[in-house]
Amino acid sequence: RTSWATTALPLRVRRSSGQVVAASLAVLRERPAVFALAMAPPALLNVLAAVLQGVAVSSPVPGWVGGAAVLLGVLSLPVSAGALALVVQVLDDEGVGTRVDLRAAYGASVRRLLAGLPAVLVTALLVVGLTTSIVLAPLALVVLTAGVLLVPVVVLERARGFGGLPRSIRLVRHSFGTLVPVLALGLLLLTTTGAVVAALLFVVVPVPFVVLNTVPSVVLGAVWPFVALMCVYACASAVTRSEEAQASQARAAVTSAATPDSSVGPASGA
Repeated sequence: RTSWATTALPLRVRRSSGQVVAASLAVLRERPAVFALAMAPPALLNVLAAVLQGVAVSSPVPGWVGGAAVLLGVLSLPVSAGALALVVQVLDDEGVGTRVDLRAAYGASVRRLLAGLPAVLVTALLVVGLTTSIVLAPLALVVLTAGVLLVPVVVLERARGFGGLPRSIRLVRHSFGTLVPVLALGLLLLTTTGAVVAALLFVVVPVPFVVLNTVPSVVLGAVWPFVALMCVYACASAVTRSEEAQASQARAAVTSAATPDSSVGPASGA
C-alpha cells in the first residue's frame, strides 16, 4: 500500500514508493522528446551489440566485436542515468519548459562518474560477492539498495572517490521501505520485460534469430529512462528524509540542552 498522488516537480520532496513511480512517469510525459533523445545513445549501442552477437553466431565475425559492443552498451547505461539526473535537476532549477543541453549533460555525467568511479566499482564487486552467500544476502540487499542511489549521489552531489558508497548507505537508513519496492520494480522491468516481449513476438510472428535477439535490447532502451528516473526521484526523496531526520535530531538536542535536568534536586538551604 502506498500513495500515488504527486507532481513531477519539485524534485526534492519526500515521496513514497508509489509517488516515486508516479513522478517518474509525470516528468517523462512533460518532456518526452528530451528524454527520448537523451536515451538514444545507450539504446543504439545496446541494439548494435545484440545485432553483432546475433551475426557472430552465423558468420565469421570475431567474437570480441560483439563483446566490445556489449561492454559499450553496459557502460553507457550509468552514464545515461547520470545525464538524466542532470536533466531533471535543470528542469527543477529553471522550469519544466527550459531548454536542455544534452551534450553538456552527458559530458558532466562522464566527468563526475569518472571522479566517483572507485565507489561504483566497489559497489558492483560487493553486490556480486555478497549475493553468492545466503548468509550475507541481507547485507547484499542493503548494498544493492544503496546502488539505486549511487549514480544520482555521485552525479548530483559530486561525490568523489569512495565517498558515494557510504553516502548512499546512510541515505538508505531513512528510506529503506521506499527504496526496496523501487529496486524490485526496476529489476523486474530490466530483467523480464524484454524476454517476455521477445517470446510473445516469436509466438505471434516468427522472425529470424538476428531480429529476435535485438528485441530485449530495444525494450531495455524503452524502459531504462523510467528506471533511471525512478532512481533519481528515490534519491531526492531519501535526501529529503535524511535532512528532515537530521533537523529533528538537532531540534531535540537543543530542547534537551535548554531543559533543566530534573534528576538534580534544588539546593537545600543552610
